[in-house]
Amino acid sequence: MRIFVLKLPPDLREESLPDLRRLLSPDRIEKTGKLRGKKDRLRSYFAELLLLYGLCSEGILKNTPLVFGYSSFKKPYLPEYPGVFFNLSHSGDYVALALSSFEVGIDIEHMREHTDRIAQRFYSPEENEYLSSLPEKERKREFIRLWTMKESYLKALGEGLGIPLCDIAFPEGGRKGPVFRGKPDPERRLFTFSPEEGYEAAVCMSAGEAPFDEGSIRFLQAGEVLEKWGFSPNPS
Repeated sequence: MRIFVLKLPPDLREESLPDLRRLLSPDRIEKTGKLRGKKDRLRSYFAELLLLYGLCSEGILKNTPLVFGYSSFKKPYLPEYPGVFFNLSHSGDYVALALSSFEVGIDIEHMREHTDRIAQRFYSPEENEYLSSLPEKERKREFIRLWTMKESYLKALGEGLGIPLCDIAFPEGGRKGPVFRGKPDPERRLFTFSPEEGYEAAVCMSAGEAPFDEGSIRFLQAGEVLEKWGFSPNPS
């Protein structure tokens, strides 16, 4: 298991970036072109750049651009790299990548307001009881942390949005492991971390993965990723 977390500088502008088309897949170029927000397009560009960086760092990358296949649930995979599984997530100023030899899911979220209406809709009675027992500041943080756990679990399953988030539960804040549709799931375990105040992230991995800790996460800046491919680390 390898995790890479990239932080985008707040002053990075799309028009200041070099021409990335020689690196990015046609799928990514098409997808990014449909996004209306500049920040959304930056996160999309750097998601695939981070994937390339991760594959290269692990000695896996053969050539660029990448070729993607898609499962029946639209989850992307790399047909040229059998046995390599990946997942991407981005929010706010961050892009995160998980690489594994097993199915994996990762989610990162920027802190947003906790509301009882959302909790009642997407969280189990046990989760809501747990949240209501916490002080307000801690409750807001745990609300997002649980959300990332649910999303990463859903992404690891790879079955798309057809599974309601309320089918996935983490009693006692996840200390007892995941519960899927009322039954404990011993085949998967979760790891959570916070890259900085206001952000929460979670990785859902196979129980067969080697033990993992936050010290193994590689934190990167946008310039490091650009420099890897011969571009200026300080585009202007």
